[in-house]
Amino acid sequence: MRLIVTGARGFIGSAVCRLAIARGHEVLGLARRLEHASPELGDIAMGSLHDVPWHRVEKFRPDAALHLAWTATPGVNFHSPENALLVEQSAALFEGLAERGVRHLAGTGTFIEYATSPEPLVEDRSPLAPLNPYASAKAETLRRLQKTAGERGVGWSWFRVFNAYGEGEAPARMITATMLKLAAGQPAVVKTPASLRDYVHVSDVALGMLLALEQPLTGAVNLGTGAGVTVYDLALGIAQAVGADPALVQALHPPAEDIMPVAIAQSAKLRSTGWEPKVPLKEGLARLWASLQPPPG
Repeated sequence: MRLIVTGARGFIGSAVCRLAIARGHEVLGLARRLEHASPELGDIAMGSLHDVPWHRVEKFRPDAALHLAWTATPGVNFHSPENALLVEQSAALFEGLAERGVRHLAGTGTFIEYATSPEPLVEDRSPLAPLNPYASAKAETLRRLQKTAGERGVGWSWFRVFNAYGEGEAPARMITATMLKLAAGQPAVVKTPASLRDYVHVSDVALGMLLALEQPLTGAVNLGTGAGVTVYDLALGIAQAVGADPALVQALHPPAEDIMPVAIAQSAKLRSTGWEPKVPLKEGLARLWASLQPPPG
């Protein structure tokens, strides 16, 4: 498969590119900067959704596209004014790719497109009710993707990613930020201790996306393990991973309101490809903590 990936230097994008190359695919990544180029991530074209290097795309002749680029800064992305602009840029990207012969278009969404439910979330049954501007923008991008795919007669996939974590994530993301705080002997206050979340390691996210594209799967695809852990228990697991005193983990009383207190994936559709999560949470936390340590010497 000849695969083009936007956001190729990002947290999930770099994992996808690395694994796609290892699986024998040809990859062209789109990134805003070219520093730290690495052959294991494939060929990188400098550009953005605002300025797509179409000459490079045409020369590469991709079979499939995976659109990952989006504003992802924790604490900013949910209400960023960039969300509306990214909808329009994503729609233009899908149109441009389809015009140039790409036969399968894939975009990336979020589990918070779904309505709150105590039950596992199912792609074709669980109702949608985006919970913030970020989720609303993702839902509108999906609508634009479906429209382009229908008009152009191309395949499409929409990956709803649950709580991805792992090596390479931003320091401000919840798990890494908690690791650094606890390792420094500072208390970590868990604001929504009873909230139940589905945490999936970034390598399992990348494998799931590639298996779905290789088949290819059509429609929305959940990317989650199907197993939940409370945020409080997760924080205790983080304390264990970094060797911190578990007493530093404190539950906020009363807890803060959570707009989605339960978010667990029903992942039967993805599992139909043969996908199974390979990295248990305890191992994933250990790997992430090891990646944050300074190199020896």
